[in-house]
Amino acid sequence: MQVTVGALWCTHYSGSVRALKYRRLRYAYRAPAFFADESLRSGMSVEFLRFDADFETRDVDGSTSALAETVDIVYVSCHGTTGNHGYSAILCSSDWLPAAAGTGASRPVVIVFDTCDLIDLGDPAWRRHWQVPTVGAGLRLLLGFSSPATVGEATSLRGRAFVENLARGDTFVDAWTGAIVRTRYQGTDQAVALAFGDSAQDASSVLRTASLLAMPAPRASLSPIVVRYP
Repeated sequence: MQVTVGALWCTHYSGSVRALKYRRLRYAYRAPAFFADESLRSGMSVEFLRFDADFETRDVDGSTSALAETVDIVYVSCHGTTGNHGYSAILCSSDWLPAAAGTGASRPVVIVFDTCDLIDLGDPAWRRHWQVPTVGAGLRLLLGFSSPATVGEATSLRGRAFVENLARGDTFVDAWTGAIVRTRYQGTDQAVALAFGDSAQDASSVLRTASLLAMPAPRASLSPIVVRYP
């Protein structure tokens, strides 16, 4: 089976209020572009690239015929934030709340959120945002940061390093954490992974074993159990 991927990013934000609230991300295109290029080199199929004003919530919202549902892996780079509402990816003119949007009914299997703050480790109830039936059965793994994410010329090389690690046989979790360690500045960019399963054992198995050659099948349960690494 050929693995298919898509890449999405936002470098600037629309409207005077939104543009003032969210600074321009000069290098946000680099990690997704490196990810897409290295995916092609590794034999995967790149199905789409969307960015800035052309990257809209409907592309990833599971309540519509979403573009993200057409691929196995999605790589997203933009601003991100976590609060009482849960995690939001901040797009050019709207916010995407993946846990509430019905993301991953059949695919993608893996989403990489190359953004700040996929989860807040200081919130003891962080799981409540993700253990909901709107998280689709096909979505088995999220990769991201439990910290701010640096966006620069050097750190954006993680997009390429991630695929290089996958191509040599690493699991998704090892490939992501290894790419972050390899490219981050000292003391920055704390990698995190969230796995969704029918049980804690199932989710833990996804963390340990899911790879390009071992893509996990959809869940059977309506609401997932979430397990985090580390």
